Amino acid sequence: MFASDRCVSDGEYDARLRACFSCPKLQGDTTCTLCGCIVQITAKLKDKRCPYPGQDRWFVASSAS
Repeated sequence: MFASDRCVSDGEYDARLRACFSCPKLQGDTTCTLCGCIVQITAKLKDKRCPYPGQDRWFVASSAS
């Protein structure tokens, strides 16, 4: 599952997690209430996107870094 070709860089992973931790839809510092995922797992995978309505918070976070 976490083969290097399927994962984002450590820097992008950190940016994605920062976006999740500042999101009002995060519950218990682990679960996205929009999609039900455990963000520490999903944020590592290249093929996953933030489900926030109208705005991919991960894209914005990675563009800012």
